[in-house]
Amino acid sequence: MFAVVDTTAARIKLQPGFEDTDFIESLAGIDSGTPIIIVGQNGLKDSTRVRIVNSDDVGQG
Repeated sequence: MFAVVDTTAARIKLQPGFEDTDFIESLAGIDSGTPIIIVGQNGLKDSTRVRIVNSDDVGQG
């Protein structure tokens, strides 16, 4: 799993707690509010520069 720290991807180890089909509780490894990368993480490497794209931005240009 990757989080966004400043403008770079940072590999994190998440300690999962409760989970269902839509959510996973984090017991350790990430702070509340830290952005995580949920699309495009395949092939991503630690410390790669990233740009956050909100769902409102997708498809606009």
